[in-house]
Amino acid sequence: MKKLLSALMLVLPICGFAELDTTLTRKAEIVKKGWNLGPIPVIAFDSDLGFEYGAVLNFFNFGDGSSYPDYRHSIYTEASRYTKGSGQYRIIYDSKYVLPGIRLMADLQYLPTLAAEFYGFNGAESRYHKSWTDPDSRDYRSELFYKMNKDVLRAGVDLQGRFGSPKLGWLLGTSYQRYAVGPLRSSKLSAEPSTYGEWDVLYDRMVRWGVISEGESRGGDHLTLKGALIYDTRDNEPNPMRGIWADALVYYVSPSLAGGTSGHAKLALTLRKYVTLIPNDLSFAFRAMTQNVVAGRCPFYLLPQIVTVSPRRSAFEGLGGAYSLRGILRNRIMADGFALANAELRYKFWRMHLLRQNLYWAITAFTDAGMVTQKTSLDLSGVPQSEYDSYFRSTAQRPHFTFGMGGKLVMNQNFVISGDLGKAASSDDGSWGMYIGVNFLF
Repeated sequence: MKKLLSALMLVLPICGFAELDTTLTRKAEIVKKGWNLGPIPVIAFDSDLGFEYGAVLNFFNFGDGSSYPDYRHSIYTEASRYTKGSGQYRIIYDSKYVLPGIRLMADLQYLPTLAAEFYGFNGAESRYHKSWTDPDSRDYRSELFYKMNKDVLRAGVDLQGRFGSPKLGWLLGTSYQRYAVGPLRSSKLSAEPSTYGEWDVLYDRMVRWGVISEGESRGGDHLTLKGALIYDTRDNEPNPMRGIWADALVYYVSPSLAGGTSGHAKLALTLRKYVTLIPNDLSFAFRAMTQNVVAGRCPFYLLPQIVTVSPRRSAFEGLGGAYSLRGILRNRIMADGFALANAELRYKFWRMHLLRQNLYWAITAFTDAGMVTQKTSLDLSGVPQSEYDSYFRSTAQRPHFTFGMGGKLVMNQNFVISGDLGKAASSDDGSWGMYIGVNFLF
C-alpha cells in the first residue's frame, strides 16, 4: 500500500498545473508535430517481480501533424531493475515510413532474471504450496523454492504490410534468442535457512528426477521465424474505441544452435474486439487467444513464451502475471497449449492539457480467464514415490479466473502509464497482483 500511495503522490501534482478538459468544456486536441519526447522515471511495481526503478525514454515523431495521433516513428528505450532480481534493458523501433508500404519493427532486449518463476507443468496438475515459501510456517522449505535463474537476450526484426486493403495484412519476422537458465545463484541471492536445504528448489529436483532433461536444463540459442495473417480495423492502436484486430500466426523455433534440443512450431490465433459504448469516453475491449505446439517438442524454458504480432510487445510470458492473467502468479500455468480470454471496460473520465501535451485519465474494470488445452508430455518415472503426491496430482484441467480494476494516464493518445490490481479466484493460483507499468494490456 505504501508503494501505491507513493506512486499516487508522484502523479497527482500534475493536476495542479494542468488545464482541465471536461466533457462540457472539451477543447480540441493540440495537433502534435515533429519529435516529441515522453520521458518518465520508472517507479513501478509488479507483485511478482518487486519494485521497479529506472528510466524510459519514448520518442515519437508526428511529421507535419497530418497523421496525428498516428506517429511516423517511435523509439522506445528502457533501462530498469526490479528489487526481486530481474532487469529490463531494451530498445524498440517502430515505423511505417522507412520502407514504402511496410511497417518495420526492430528490437534489441536483454532480460536478466536472478529469480524467475517456475511452478512446474500443466497448471492444476502441479501442486503449489504457499507455506513452503513462508519462513514462519512449520512447512517452510525455501523462500525461493519456486524460482530459477533465467537470462534472455533477443534481437529481432518484423516486417508488416497490407494486401492492397487497409484491413488485411501480413507479418514476417525473424529473431535470435539466447536463453541461459539454471540453478539459482546463491552468491547473489539470500534465503532464510531451512532444514530441507534452502537452495534445493523445484527446478533442481525436476532436473535430478529427469523431468527436465539434461539437454534442456541450461537453456539454448535459437533462431526463429514467424509469419502471420492480420485483419485490423482499429481506430487507434494504443487504446481503440472500436474495431477488430485478429491474427493467425505460425512461429518456428530452430533446434538449439549448441545442440541438446529439437526444433518446434507453434500456432497462435488471437481475436481482439473493441466496442464504443459512450462516444469518445466508454468502450468495451475483449481478447481471446489460443496457442499450441503443432510440430516438434518445445523446450521447457520456452513454454511460458506467448508470441504475438503486437509491435509494442512481440512476446511475453504467461499464463499468469501482468500480461495475461492479472492476479495469478506469473507463469503459474505452463504447458504446450492454452486458451486465454480478457475482458475490460475502459472509461476516459478526465481530460487535460499540460505543457502543450494532451492528457487523459481512464479507469478500467476487467476479468481474465485461462486454461491448459494441450498438456506437456512428462517423464515422471524418476520421481520418488514418496514425493510424488507432494508435487503432482491427476486432475481434469479447469479454467483459472481473475478480476480487478486499473487506472491509466495517457499522453497524446500514445504514451500510456498503466496500473492494474487483480485478484485470483483460487488460492491455488495466488492471491492479489499489483502491476504499475506502461500500455494497455491489448
